[in-house]
Amino acid sequence: MSSSNQVTVRYVPEVTPGTTPADDAGWKELGFISENLTASPQTNEIDEINSDRMDTDLLSNGYSVSGGVQGRLRYSMWDDFMEAALGGTWTTNVLKVGAVSRHFSFEKEFGDLTNKFLAFKGMKCSSAQMNFDRQNGVTMDFQFMGLSTVTDGSSSLVGSGSSASPTTNEIMNAAGDVGTINVGGAGSTICFRNISLNINNNVQPRMCMGSEGPSAVTEFASRITGSLEVYLDDDAFAWLSSLIDQTTEDVEWTVTDGTNTYTFNMPKIKFSGQLPVIGGGNQEIMLPLDFTVLKDSGTGSTLDVTRSG
Repeated sequence: MSSSNQVTVRYVPEVTPGTTPADDAGWKELGFISENLTASPQTNEIDEINSDRMDTDLLSNGYSVSGGVQGRLRYSMWDDFMEAALGGTWTTNVLKVGAVSRHFSFEKEFGDLTNKFLAFKGMKCSSAQMNFDRQNGVTMDFQFMGLSTVTDGSSSLVGSGSSASPTTNEIMNAAGDVGTINVGGAGSTICFRNISLNINNNVQPRMCMGSEGPSAVTEFASRITGSLEVYLDDDAFAWLSSLIDQTTEDVEWTVTDGTNTYTFNMPKIKFSGQLPVIGGGNQEIMLPLDFTVLKDSGTGSTLDVTRSG
């Protein structure tokens, strides 16, 4: 039997989509909470009529490759996947939304079994979710869509290359590790309980005759949405007009482990949702709002991430 605590997940960037670099020294292991990297056969029931009333086969239509990894925010651990999710490149430690396409090979090693590996190739980031929650910390979820899988692996794709251990930078939380949240370019007294970011790259597989798996995965428009929840006060009350009149707001916040920082800047957002309602007595009045992040003419991007460490 195999234990989940003995599983290692590692990845390496690909130069050619679907081709794992041989004996590469750039493999990195992830510290993760969970993962759902998988491949699924696509089948249809056979519609042949048999007098014995029994199925004789399933029609195979190839397979799909998808899934991702979920974990806590540590400085530098998810930087490659942030690039992939936003389609940008860290330039002087600033990441903006772009149109750069990136692919990865992933490998799962079952450490308590004898030479047992699963591999997933040509993995492109299809979506990402970043949650900053006062009670549950900061969590990251990166999802991918891929080209092929290797299920009979008896040796590691790392080969004679090397794989770096997960970073030991401290886990960042959403309590003491988040500083003043800026609204309108200045520090705000609004009390935030959580902020959630959702990045959807609208990735679709290209399914061609003669290929068991996708021949390519293509991304289309990037859409960034999210939600936030704040305690209703005088400053937050002003957002009700922004909601109804559909005017824009901006929100920026920084999270730090005491040495390293990430700053997330949404310079132009529009709210959706509803006005606050009173559900009963003896309750704080909350203002939950959904939002869409729009391209800002000043920054030239929808979302900017700045790192320092």
